[in-house]
Parts: sequence; C-alpha cells; structure tokens
Amino acid sequence: MEIDQENQKIYKIFEEASSEFHDDKSDNGNYRTEKNLINEINYSVEDLERIDIDYDNANISFHLNMNDQDKVAIKEYYIKNNVEYISKSNLSGGTLKLKQGLIPKKLWFSSKLNVDIFVPIKYYGDFRVRLNEGQVYFDSIKNVGIVMLETKNATVRVDSCNINAMSVISKNGAVNVQNSITNRALRIKTKKGSIKLNRIFSDLYQIEQKSGRIRANGISGHGYFNGQNSSMKVSFNEVNGNIIGNVETGSIHFDFDPNYDFNFDISCQNGSISTPEIAEYKRKDDRITQGTIGSNPEYSVKAYIKSGIVNLL
Repeated sequence: MEIDQENQKIYKIFEEASSEFHDDKSDNGNYRTEKNLINEINYSVEDLERIDIDYDNANISFHLNMNDQDKVAIKEYYIKNNVEYISKSNLSGGTLKLKQGLIPKKLWFSSKLNVDIFVPIKYYGDFRVRLNEGQVYFDSIKNVGIVMLETKNATVRVDSCNINAMSVISKNGAVNVQNSITNRALRIKTKKGSIKLNRIFSDLYQIEQKSGRIRANGISGHGYFNGQNSSMKVSFNEVNGNIIGNVETGSIHFDFDPNYDFNFDISCQNGSISTPEIAEYKRKDDRITQGTIGSNPEYSVKAYIKSGIVNLL
C-alpha cells in the first residue's frame, strides 16, 4: 500500500540515527529553574558528531551560538548549587552524552532545571533528546543533521530552524513547529496533544495523532497525516508528491492553491464529503468520491474517514 511505502521512507531516515539511544535510562526526576548558573561546559564542534541528552524533568532550550562559531556551549541553571545537581557528561567516539544529575525529591516540584544549549552554525551533527517532563525549545538552529525527540509529558516548540530531518515522539503534550525547514522529513507522533505547523517546508511528512487537533498552515511537501479521534485541518502552499489523510472519527480538511491540479480519492463510511465545484467525477456516491481537479494532475490526494467530514478546497 502507498501508506506503507511512505512510512518505510520515514523509517529508513530515522532508523540508523536512533541506534544506541535507548540505553542507560534513569528513574531519577529532575526540575530546572533560571536562578543560579550551576554548570557550564564547552566542546569544540570538531570533536562532536552527535549529542545525546537524557533528562527527567527540565526545560531545555537550543539557541544559535553567536559568540563562538567553533564551540557548543551548555549551561545549567537551578535554585541551589550542588555538585550532585550537575549533569553527567561523557564524550566518546564523537558522541557527547549528557545525563541529568541527582536532585532531591523535595525539590522536584518546587523548581525545574533550566538547560541552555548554544549551537554554532558550524555544527552539522545530530541531536537525540529524551525528556520525561518539561519543555524543549529549538530556536533558530541552522544546518544540523537529524534531530530526534522523545518526550512523555512535555511541550515541544521549534521556531525558525533549518534541520536535515526531525522526529518528535510524544506521549502527552503540544508540538508546535513554525517558520522552519526540515529538508528530508518531519515525523511527529503524539498520543495526546495538539500538533501545529505553520510555514514549514519538508520533503516528506508523517504526522500521526491518537487524540486532539492537527493544524497546519502554509506547509510545503507531501506525505501522510493520520488521526484516530482527530480534527485535521491542513493548508498547502506547494505540493511535491501524494497527500494521504486518514482519520477514524473526526474531520479532514485539505486546502490547496487554486492553481493546483490533482486526482482525488475519498472514502467516507459515515458522514459527508465536499469537493470544489470544478471537480470532474469518475465516481460519486454516499461512501466513495473519485475524480480530478484541473486538466493536468501530477499527484493524488487520498482521504479515508470512518465517521466524520472530509473537505477538499
């Protein structure tokens, strides 16, 4: 099936990058706050190919390093200064591993650890980030390789970044990506939490959600959008391949440039289907609508829904 082929492309992109990341997991909780600078370390970009970050409870921010184009700088802030609170770091074979230090349980809910990571344009390596609770923020990061995030109860925000490929896997929390380029692929999987994309280019999308809202405005590329109990509304600036939407219960709303010609294939077991007035139909009944928009379609738009509404504009 076409969906399986697109998912396989995504899998291959992130498969190798995720190797050796799921080990050495800690059960210790940590929080962060913006008071005292308790730790500062710097690494030369020449020594780094990958940075693995493992925190239990923190706010982690990635910023463009404007002060030193040859260094990755890491700063940690907390309300109290204790050597046990500082993250444990290890650099081996081009991979830097950062693991959160030990903070007493009595401080877990009073304040969170703040981690600022300053990344120069000359860093072309990868990031692996695992966070249980808190937030992750990528701000204006450029030219990095593959970024992979795994969160449990955390928000993710990406703004004005240029990344080769990005994967976000979240159990609970909002994901917001805007004004960014993820050249090869953008994968977002959430169990519960909203997904918002705004002015994004990615060659290939894999957006999956069990419950919540998917909102995408002015995105370019192609790919697969899936939801179980979801409200999906996606507007495209440019399309470079097939678009597939799949929702069990909810709605699918795809909006395209008026000059875009495409084939469409819509299946709705229980609900309604709406297509543009200029559509030419090959088949149109209560459950299946197939046809063409324009005289020179290059790609196809497919939408499947069990119960709900499908709109193509």
